[in-house]
Amino acid sequence: MNEMKILVVDDDPAILKLITKVLNKWGFPVTTASDGLQALELFRRESYPIVLTDVMMPQLNGIELLKEIRKIDPLTFVITMTAHGNENLAITALREGAANYIKKPFALDHIKDVVTRIARTIKQQLRTSPDRSAVVQEWMVLEIKNDLDKIFGVVNQALSCASNIVKVEELSGLSIGLYEIILNAMEHGNLEINFDEKTRLIETNTYLGAMIERKCYAAFSSRTVKVISHINKTRIKVIVRDNGPGFDWRSKIGELEEMDPMELLNHGRGILLARINFDEIRYNEAGNVVTLIKRATLSPDI
Repeated sequence: MNEMKILVVDDDPAILKLITKVLNKWGFPVTTASDGLQALELFRRESYPIVLTDVMMPQLNGIELLKEIRKIDPLTFVITMTAHGNENLAITALREGAANYIKKPFALDHIKDVVTRIARTIKQQLRTSPDRSAVVQEWMVLEIKNDLDKIFGVVNQALSCASNIVKVEELSGLSIGLYEIILNAMEHGNLEINFDEKTRLIETNTYLGAMIERKCYAAFSSRTVKVISHINKTRIKVIVRDNGPGFDWRSKIGELEEMDPMELLNHGRGILLARINFDEIRYNEAGNVVTLIKRATLSPDI
């Protein structure tokens, strides 16, 4: 991810020092700010593709900073950090355009996972590609095995014409939401890792190892995720299909709607990000096909 500059904002010097140390170790140059106003001044002088900010800060809080940054550069990916008791603020930040969130106290591997995903998304977006502005309608069918590293490319391809019909500031949210749904299709669908099992694996730092091991099982090795994208002048429609047995999505959606914010951030990350960034999310009867809809937000003349 080398030379992907990150602005880290927190009023706790110890947290700034720790995050700077680990991000530098992973190859990310870091600039720090101790409050929102200082961060905003830094951002006005030099833009950063990724901003990692605490939510609760004096003078200018994280949500206010997020809004100001998106006015200056809507393509910047802002990740918020929230402590226990501020979960509602994390959800508010997502609705205001934050790309993702990290809970305090945080696991360093989780920071690495979130930041690395976003850095890869940015690099995919920066790759040279044909001019898509003349495309009026596009159908695309993509299929991948259970390879996490392939998700970024699939998301980029599936949404390659999205900028024709939605505002530029909405593109990052669509990419993150679709990524999470494809990831869910792999881990919960094809590899049949349930929510409780995933929580245990993450807590013991064995999640990635378990994913790598499980995708080699004979029962799972041939399973794939199919992504069908249809973009026209009025909407984006993406269908994500896995080969797993499905799940009781009605009760799971009901659980998510009833969960308090803390539990929602713990167990419903993928569905939450998709629901915030797309207008509709629908499941088939079995629960192994997800349809995402985003309606056009640009006028046909733009």
